Amino acid sequence: MPWNQGEKLSFDLAEGLATYFENDVKWLKAIMKQLPPLPKCNHPKELQDKCEGKIYCMGCNQDLD
Repeated sequence: MPWNQGEKLSFDLAEGLATYFENDVKWLKAIMKQLPPLPKCNHPKELQDKCEGKIYCMGCNQDLD
């Protein structure tokens, strides 16, 4: 980024933050793999509604598209 060029301290800070968040992303992806799949919506069609062109269930707020 242009704001961190030339100044060693700001470059080190930006590089450290990028590495820190990169590790967080890896951990979050590993956690997401361990989570069970989301249940399918079994609510009746009377509970379906449309908002901004997307169909969702009013009972469980799950997107049905």
